[in-house]
Amino acid sequence: MLKRISAILLAVILTAVMIIPAMAFEPDKDSALRLYLGFEGDIGEATTLFKDEPVRTPQLSTPGGNIKFSEGVVGQGFDFDGETGLYLGNDIVTGNNFTIAMWFNADEIQPWTSVFHARFLDGDDESGEDEVWMCIRPRTDLDANPERNMMFWTVGGGFYDYWFDGVSSVNIQPERWYHVAVTMAGEDIVFYVDGEISFDTKTADFNFTSNIENVAEAMRDLKNKRFYLGLNEMQDWPFKGTVDEFYAFNRALSQDEVKTLMSYDSTAAVSAEVSAPESASPVAPAAPTAPAAPAPAPTSASAPETSDDFALVIFALFAAAALTVVIKKAKAM
Repeated sequence: MLKRISAILLAVILTAVMIIPAMAFEPDKDSALRLYLGFEGDIGEATTLFKDEPVRTPQLSTPGGNIKFSEGVVGQGFDFDGETGLYLGNDIVTGNNFTIAMWFNADEIQPWTSVFHARFLDGDDESGEDEVWMCIRPRTDLDANPERNMMFWTVGGGFYDYWFDGVSSVNIQPERWYHVAVTMAGEDIVFYVDGEISFDTKTADFNFTSNIENVAEAMRDLKNKRFYLGLNEMQDWPFKGTVDEFYAFNRALSQDEVKTLMSYDSTAAVSAEVSAPESASPVAPAAPTAPAAPAPAPTSASAPETSDDFALVIFALFAAAALTVVIKKAKAM
């Protein structure tokens, strides 16, 4: 009897420990959130960039573009017409501990097109001698990727001195929504598609090039980072399709948090806050934009301490106390 009661209570405690953190995660209130773009009729802090296909300058210095919205996963999404990209700014995440996530739906799939791109530089040095490229590519032609699956691809150094071919298990099809998320915590890169792990550098196989430590070190140390949606600085074909619910966090989310993000409705959260009675406790505004000055990168991949984390600790302590009382009573019988 004693063993049975103990086993039941232990199972309850372990279940709560696993479930409560995921329930507590609210993307628009997370302290590590650096940029959110919901594309509900505006592009937030982003700016448009236009290039006449296929000629573009590496610096993407020509302004312009076409602002258009279409049906997204949550409300509206940004409609990339193959001639427009969005510049997200510099240093929206810092160091090598971050998460990039979004929904996208490709109208057309061209090899080497980037739906997301970042360039990490040593200050303002444009020589390419000390830099890293980082891309999410719906389709890539490489010997390491004979099935032309979606890739998270990085390359660094002066002449491709080191690179990382993160080949996913997903062959992207047009006219279909996909949720993608990349989390990086030092040398641990995890790529999620529709909430499931598509690859993880901890379980690397033939799809990976063994230079991840160089990439991780460079991403940590390089000071100037530029971020884009829909195009890249390598003069590849622009993305044509729709992107929605873009998030950038300055920490690596867990898989449970990625799944929460995938199903999160930011517009519902905003509506709930607007309709809250005046007597209710104030809440943080939804969907913050990138701050003017970058916040320091977290030192680990763990979630920031919150009141929800504190509540979880209190719950665990009470549960442990209850378990002790039950065991003492059972022994007294």
